[in-house]
Order: sequence, then structure tokens, then C-alpha cells
Amino acid sequence: MSGTALVTISGNQWSVSVANTPGELQAGLGGVASIPASTGMLFDLGSEKAVTVTTQPMLFNIDIIFINQALAVVGVSQNIAPGYQVTENTPVRFFLEVNAGEAAGIQVGSQVTLTGYTPPAPTTTTNLADTMGAFMPLFIMFVFFMVMRTITSRLFPTRGGAQLPPRYAPVSQTRAPAPTRPTLPPPARPSPTPAPPAKTAERELEERRVEFENKGKEMARQAGVEFVRVENWQSKSMFPIYWFRDAKGNNIRALDLEELKGKLAILAKHHSVGDKITYQGEEWVEEYSTAEYTVYLSADGKKRLYENWDGSWDVYPNPQSPEHPSSPENELGKVMHVGRTTTQSGAKFWHIGACIISEGLCIEHGYPASENVRCPKSEMTDEEWHAAYQLVKEAFPTGQEHGSWVDGWWPGTWEEAQGAIAHYEHSMWNAYRKFEAQSYRMVAQYANSRDKAIYYYRKYVEREYERGRQMAGVR
Repeated sequence: MSGTALVTISGNQWSVSVANTPGELQAGLGGVASIPASTGMLFDLGSEKAVTVTTQPMLFNIDIIFINQALAVVGVSQNIAPGYQVTENTPVRFFLEVNAGEAAGIQVGSQVTLTGYTPPAPTTTTNLADTMGAFMPLFIMFVFFMVMRTITSRLFPTRGGAQLPPRYAPVSQTRAPAPTRPTLPPPARPSPTPAPPAKTAERELEERRVEFENKGKEMARQAGVEFVRVENWQSKSMFPIYWFRDAKGNNIRALDLEELKGKLAILAKHHSVGDKITYQGEEWVEEYSTAEYTVYLSADGKKRLYENWDGSWDVYPNPQSPEHPSSPENELGKVMHVGRTTTQSGAKFWHIGACIISEGLCIEHGYPASENVRCPKSEMTDEEWHAAYQLVKEAFPTGQEHGSWVDGWWPGTWEEAQGAIAHYEHSMWNAYRKFEAQSYRMVAQYANSRDKAIYYYRKYVEREYERGRQMAGVR
């Protein structure tokens, strides 16, 4: 990068990297998984111009702040997801990319302070009229010289004693033919190197699949397990998910080698069901274990302890405890318990990603959750949670329910799992398209209302102006 700087706008500060070379401007934050809070990248375009920013290679949502030569904000675009283009028609010298949500509250016209970076002088383009004006005196002198030469040759012709140049003769003499030059064959040109064939979409997808499969096999080799498959490799905006199988037949899902080794470590130290441990001075009994975590039950049965693969510990209320709001023994218990618990007949719920919401509770994690209250274990932001909740309620107005259970588990088959995923994805896309169509209609309505409001406001102001002139007797 071309250096770093500290950007301050309306009390907000970001420590940024500066991009001002063609390579840096093109690469930007593409391919970067994430950036820390209060950091970003400042793009210096060299001079003021209209700009289009693409988030096609991005892996996370961003806010974009557009800044002119005078270091004033001229535009703000918020929560731009990967795969979109943002155009700012007002000429800008800089634009700043930061984490989504960090540009909230910044207004057009806010002053920007740059510390630690001095922008180069703006690049300028050559003016054609100025160039022609600089060469015009030389052109006039050349024309004057040619005219004078012609006049001089006519006034003072060459006399008879002058020596004629070779190959020329007086009119009375016969001109000797000019010597002919031998005709040479044209030089042989090397045959052009054929251009490599353009990549087709199918070929590019196949190369991506092979690339991620090879990475998964290398991870399996280093961890000493069997590579099974990789998912989500088709999209550049999603992280690939790798599946492995250990010697005991446990299926393990991981995003990278570190996560895979962490889950193998927790599988290696699993106790037997019913074994007891002590955590924070309290006795716990192992209930069951997976590659993600081991679950222990408190002695009084009111709490669950989760030993996670990354070494962290979590304590939640036990959903089956009579004191828990979602317990079948509680009067509010109309929910469905997942994992190795049972389900109440006819219970309905909504999946917000990996969270299962019913009656104001996340069944999966044991936390209160609703449309406006995000489950603390969700990977989404508050804004993403609220939007996803609205989409799910639109996609599944009467709630969701699982199919038949097999030995206390759902889904029972791989085909059933893939079918459930496809149905969820299809329903969410249909709900999104409904919101999208509503947004288009709303935008069109806003545009129509804007034009009418401007038109009638203009008529009102002009009418009041004329009325005031008449009242003042101004002709």
C-alpha cells in the first residue's frame, strides 16, 4: 500500500490504508475476509471525477463515503453487500471503505480531516487550444518563409550557366531513363501466436471445484482424517465449507485447518455419557457430545454447560427444566426442542439462520429472541437479524415444521437434509423478491411525489413573488 492515514469525520475516526496506484485501486479490499472495527481503506483517485465502485470481489458488507478535493463529504452509501456497483456522479477525489454500519450519522457536507497522508497535486489534462496557441507563431513563420521563397524564385530565376542537378536536362535534350531498382520480395513475417482460448463459465467453475477439493484434501492430510466433500465452492461471495470423517466415523465440518484441529481435539477428550466433571466449583454430568461441542447437565437439571471446540465454555438454562419458559411442563411450552430432545405435537417455529425461534425464545441456544431482539449466539448483526426475521415470516407465514424423526434426530437422510435446504432457500428468495418489488414501487412513488412537490413549490414561490411585486407597485 501507498501508506497509512487517520481519517476523522464528525467525531468518527478510522485508521486506514491508502490506495493510489492503479494496482491498489483495482485490488482494494477484494478477497479480504474482514477488517477490524474503525479501520478501512482510503482510495485516492488523483483528481476529481465521477466514480463507480464495484463490490464484486468483496467478502463482507461495507459503507462507502465519497469525498471531494476540498475534503468534504459529497455522498454516503451504507451496507453495500458483495456483488453490487455503486456510482457517485458528483466528482470526487477520494472514497473511503469501512465496515457496514460505521458510516451511520455522517451527513453530506461533513468536513474530513486527513492525518499522516499528504495527497499529491491533482493530475491535469492538456488543453488542445492551449497547445495550438503555443505552436501558432511557429506555423505563421513557416508559412511566411514558404511564401517568400516562392516569390524569390519567380523574381530571380536560374541563369543559363548554372549547373543542372543530375537526372535533369534542358527541354531540347532527351532525358535519360532513371535507373530501375530490383524488386525485392517482402520479408517473411512470423506467424502470429494463437491467443489462448477464453475461459468458459463451466471451465472456471470446474477449476474452482478442483482448487477447493485439493485444499480440503491437504487439510485432511495434515489433520489425519478423511476428506469427504466441500460445499459452497460455487459462489465467490461465500466461504467454502469442508466436511471430513475421522477414524471413528464422526462427520466433522470446518472452514479451515485450525477449526478442524480444534474439533478433533474436543472429540479426542470426550468422556463417556454419564461421566462427571467439575466446572467453576459445580458438578456436571455429560449428556452427549458432537464434533462442535460436548454438553453437560447440572446436578439439579436446570442448566446446560457447553464445552465448545474452540476451548470456550457457555452455560444456558435447560429448555427441559420446569423453570424454563419453553419447557413442555410450563404453561408457555408450545415449542419444539431440537437435538436429542422431544417435540411437542403440532409445534411451529421459525429458523433465523441457525437459530430456532418460537414463543420469544431461541430453542437452539436458550436465549430470549424475537424480531427486534437478536439471539446473542447468532452470527448476524442486529440489522441483518431484523431483516432476516421479516423475510422468514414472509416466507413461512404459518411457521415451519420438521419431517419425520429418525432415532430422535432430524434430518434422518442426506436427501432429506438437502431437500430442506433447497426449500428454505427457494422460499427465502421468493420472499426477497416480494420485498424487492415493493421497494421498486415505493421508489417510483417517491420519484413521482418528488417531481410533483418541486413543481407545485416552484409555482407557489413564483406566484408569491409576483403578488409581492404587485402589492409594492413594482412594474
